[in-house]
Order: sequence, then structure tokens, then C-alpha cells
Amino acid sequence: MARGDLPALEGEGTFEGEFAVDRILARRDEWSLALVRTTGEDPRGARLAGQLSGAEAGDRIAVRAAWSRHPKYGPTLQAQQVDRLGIDERGALVDVLRAIRHIGPRYAESLVERFGESTIAKIDDDPEAAFKKVPGLGAVRAKESARAWRKDEPKRPLRLLLARHRVGWLTDRLFKALGPQAVDRITADPYALTSVHGVGIRTADAIARAVGVEPGGDSRARAVLVEVLREAAMRQGHVALPVEEAVRRADALGLDPPVALPEDLSTLADGKVLILREGLLADAVLWKREEAVAKGLRRIADADPHPDLAAIKVPDPLEIDGKVLDDEQRAAVVAALQHPLSVATGLPGTGKTVLIEALAGLGSKALSEDLVALAAPTGRAARRIEEATGHDARTIHRMLGWVPGQRAERDADDPVEANLIVVDEASMLSLDVLEVLLNAIATGTQLVFVGDVDQLEPVGAGKPLDDLIESGACPVARLRTIKRQSQRSMIVHAAHAINRGERPEFNLDALREQLAAAAGVPVDEAPELDRDVFWIERHGPEAIADEIVELVTERLPKYAKVDPVGGQQVLAPVYRGPCGVTELGRRIREGLLGDAEPLGKTGFVAGEKLIATANDYEAGLVNGQVLRAIRMLGKGTLLVEQEDGGELEVPRASLPTLESAFAMTVHKAQGTEVPVLVMPVASAHRFLLDRKLLYTGVTRARQLCVLVGESPALEAAAAGQHREARITRLRELLAV
Repeated sequence: MARGDLPALEGEGTFEGEFAVDRILARRDEWSLALVRTTGEDPRGARLAGQLSGAEAGDRIAVRAAWSRHPKYGPTLQAQQVDRLGIDERGALVDVLRAIRHIGPRYAESLVERFGESTIAKIDDDPEAAFKKVPGLGAVRAKESARAWRKDEPKRPLRLLLARHRVGWLTDRLFKALGPQAVDRITADPYALTSVHGVGIRTADAIARAVGVEPGGDSRARAVLVEVLREAAMRQGHVALPVEEAVRRADALGLDPPVALPEDLSTLADGKVLILREGLLADAVLWKREEAVAKGLRRIADADPHPDLAAIKVPDPLEIDGKVLDDEQRAAVVAALQHPLSVATGLPGTGKTVLIEALAGLGSKALSEDLVALAAPTGRAARRIEEATGHDARTIHRMLGWVPGQRAERDADDPVEANLIVVDEASMLSLDVLEVLLNAIATGTQLVFVGDVDQLEPVGAGKPLDDLIESGACPVARLRTIKRQSQRSMIVHAAHAINRGERPEFNLDALREQLAAAAGVPVDEAPELDRDVFWIERHGPEAIADEIVELVTERLPKYAKVDPVGGQQVLAPVYRGPCGVTELGRRIREGLLGDAEPLGKTGFVAGEKLIATANDYEAGLVNGQVLRAIRMLGKGTLLVEQEDGGELEVPRASLPTLESAFAMTVHKAQGTEVPVLVMPVASAHRFLLDRKLLYTGVTRARQLCVLVGESPALEAAAAGQHREARITRLRELLAV
């Protein structure tokens, strides 16, 4: 079956050629069925089925396929290989138009329908008159659209070029980087685009073909290796790869034509984009960033301790706000005060927060409260420390006045005004954040990292806290003893069991017997326990998902007496599948807010739980901040409620940084605590579900933790460390 207005394409054997995708008829997992047409002066329609590489309506695709005959629909092509080339001219014009103020997809389609391939020329002749012809736009908005069209004129050739390859969103960034000659520079070397995050090698290949550049040469080979290294950094956290592994991964990309790498990769390693040393190939940015972090840590560690801090006589016993610190905690405080750089690490319940409170209190008395800074990577972690210690705490970004991609307000010339800086949740620190932070800390300022090194490594490349601890470059205090106030929590005992590689004990009486035996005391002398962790056995992703949705939408809010939206959090290892983030979040939203009012074109509904995925200080948003949608205001602004009850107006331009948060990944929940935590433990997630991820998820629960899944998956996750060891150099750089 083909498009009814086109002659059908027919044949036998195999087919190789280029199609434009008219419509996706069906999609199931990675399989799709589409109506397509040949490109050129005499288009023919066909039906194409198979794995279509995520192709969408409007895409141009290169296809290798085999003919078959469907009993009902007739000749059908079964895809063997599909490569997305970009989008057809009509789709590109729509993309260019929808970037103009007030012209969304519907109005853009209307304009292209009216003017066809002459759309841009017709609008250029008289923008205001052209926009007035769009039904429903109105005279005032047509005038504003015309003004925006004229303002966008210098970027339009670049926008159209990129729109043809579905990367029109890069227009502003590339125009800023390359200037008015952007199209000429891209045409001369399309592979230089891969130096901009978001442009992959396949997109660069497609643009190269479009501008008449044959895919090949050193520029393409270098771009392929850059993509391999960036994927390794993003997915496995590697700072570099052995040369042989980099070559293997480049070949495994399956590019057409295959990448031609020289035998000696040093010819591609120019020191600006790629670095080749000691048998390792690295993205130059990451390589130099790790070196800068090592240099900054060494500078701080090699300084003399601040005299006012080193002179503090720490009481023995040390009591803070009615809490007596044990010997481990007191030793950690002494080390932090007597050394310019130190680390304190420990599992849940071992007293890390009290340690921070002690350092803040003693430091404030010796210096002044203004000269002691408490910071954390996320807004929620900073608020938790502030609430627990009674001392002001800020995000690292706010302390530095830093928006990623821009220059920080605090740097070596204008460092943070503090003599003692304590950074909590230090396991989350990525290399890029650490580089900016260290650059803004003056020599002689005391720096203390506090965190749980057994949690997940930071998002992105590297494992700075782990490498710093292993390097021996500074004193490390390891807190091991579960404090009396935490001994009642089965959550804490479950986390410690997982950390030891054991399945947690969910039976209260059996756990008391274990604790008594370990302590060598009768059972009646073991600590009383709070039943705050549960295991629910279910088999298969669908059954696990059904149980979680019922728990969160019906049973848990009543049992735990929490707000159904704000008091619960579902965490999952993956996005896809029945018990992945996307589907669980959709079902939970439907169950809790099924009749809620849609909020404009945001995709959210009134009352929806949201999370900020980036720092946007102009809008008042901090990465990791959880919000609740209230209603739409004028000009596309969304009114949201913050966790402290205050309201915030999020402008239209900042809305893309918000995501629905009824379910989220474990990585995204790092640095936070929630009253009620629910997490699937499914065999379907076995390739990502390991000890660190399970441990990190469980330790997010403050009041109640519920795990739902299959016992073999739980046991395998607790026992196994599937995670590939990150290839980094920081430990060696610090040990020199």
C-alpha cells in the first residue's frame, strides 16, 4: 500500500535508495511502519517496515531493504538498514518558521501550505502582510512576528541549513560561535561541527553530503573519535580510552562509509581536540580539566592550615546541640581543622551531618559566621544541610555566581570570601564543577569534602572524590559506626547490608536476631526497630509497574500520611519499559491528577510535580529543585509552588528546563531525601541495576522505603558490581 495520490513503487529482490517519510502508521518498541515516497521529479509511494532508526514524518532516509508482499496491503519493503539524512524541504521550512515569535507548528504549516517552496521569498517581500494571511494570528501578533522575522534574517541561511538535518536548535549557538560566515565555514568543513555539543557524526555526515563534501579525510576521522570519547564519558564516565578500545568503538559505529583511521593516531591528535599520551586517547577538554582539578587540589593541600582553625582546642568529649560526637567523628573534626584539605566519608546513619554542624559551629566561633561557607551540588541538598545544622548553606553554583556555559563571578581574581568551606554530597562533584570551584578558592582557605563514596559516581566523566581518597593526598576520615538515633531504622540497616553485598533482611524479628548475634547480646537487648522498609515480591515488569502505581496512587499516602504528590518519589534505573521512568510517571500522574487542567502547551497539568534539570538563576531555578505546577499566567509564564510554600513565576524561555517528576532516575535524585521512596527491582533492568544504584536509591528514603520486584534481581543487584571501572588519571596525578 502506498500513498493514494502517488503511483506505487514496486519491485523484487532488494532496494537501495532515498525516501522522504510521509507518515508513521504504527510504532512498537523499535519497530515502525511508515508511508514513504521516493525523492525527485517523479515520486513513487511505498510502505516501509522494520527498525527505522527513529525516523519521523518529514525525514529523509537512506534505505537498504528487501521486497515482500503483504496479503492485504500488497508490496512492502522490509528495512535492513536505515540512515536518517535530515528532513525534506517542507519540513525544514516549517522548522525555520516555528522559531519565529507567535509562529508555532500549526501556523508554520499554514504558511508553507499557502506559499510552498517560495515561502521564505514571499515572507521577505512583505513579512507583515504574509503573517496577516495566517488565520487566527491577528494583526498585533502578525506585526510582532514580522519584527522577529527581520531580526532573524542574518541567521536564516544557517537556520535553514541546520533545519534540514533536525538540528535547527543549534542555530543560535553556532551563529554566536562562527559568526555571519557560519554557512561558509560549515560548508568548508562540516566535521568541525562536532566540536559543538549536540552535533554527532551522522548529522555531520548528512550535512557534508548536502553541501557536496565526500565523507572522509582526517577531519571526519577526528570527529568520529571525538564522538566515541564523548559517548564513553557520558555513558561510562571515562576520561580517556586505551587506543585499541577507541578504535574498536569507532569501527562499531557502523558508519557508511566506514571510518578510515590511520594506523598511527598521533597524526590526528593535535592537542586541541584530541590528546594521545601513555597509550590513552582523550578529548582534550576532559584531559586538561582533570589536570586543572589535580593542580587545584594540590595547591590547596600544600598550603598551611588557617592559623585560627588549627589553633582550635576541640573538647573531648565534643558535644554539639545536645549530641555527643564519638571518637570517629571527633577525629574527623580535628583533621578538618588542622589540614587545609580533608575528606570525611561514611554510610547513612554514621553522623556526617552532625560532623558538618560541628565544623560550622567551631569555625564560626574561631573566625566569624560570614567566613564559614556550607555548600552542596544541588538546591535540595543545600536546604537539607541548612535545616539540619541551623547554618546557612548554598548551592555551589550560587556560591560561585556561576551559570554553566558562562564565566563564574567568583574566580582566582575574586575568590569566595571564606576561610572554611565545607562541601556536602561531595560524591556528586563532577570534574567541571570541581574545576570552577577550586579556581574560586583562595590558597589558605580550608576545604572539607563530606560525602558517601559508596554512592553512584557523578553524572559525566571522572570520579573525583574516589580518586582523591585513594590518592593519599589528604587525610580521610571514615565514619563506620551507626549512631544510636539511626539504629532503629531498618532503612539504615538495609543500606549497610546492600553496601556489604548482601540482600537486606526485611523481617523485623529476623533482623533483630541478626543485630543481637553481631553484637553478642541477647535478642531482648538488641535495639528496637522501626519497620520503615518493605519488600513486595512481584514478577515481570508489568506486574511490578501495576503494584507501584497502586501503591503510590492509593495505599501509601494513607499509610504514611504524606501528601500524594510531594511526599512520595518513585525512582527507576531506566527510562524505557513498563517500569521505567517515562511510563511509571505517566501512569502515576494519571492516577493522581487524571482530571487536572492542562497548562497551555507546556505538556503539564495543574498540580503536577516538576523538577528543574538545570540551573537558571534568572528564573530562580536550581538544578534538582522540586516544584508543583499551579496555573498559567500571561505570556506563557508558569506559576509554580516551591517546596517551602513560596511561589515562583517561570517564564516561557525557562520552561524547557522543567520535567515531570512523579518518577525519575536514581542519578537525578542524588543529594536529596524524600519521605516515601518506591523503587522497582526488575530483572529487565539487570544491565543497569547494580549495588551502587540500589544503595543510592534506598538511601534517598527518610521515612519509608518500599522495593517492589523480583528476588533474583534484588540479590544480583546487591551482590554484583556490574559497573565498568571508570578510566581516570586524577589519582595518579595527585599521588605524584
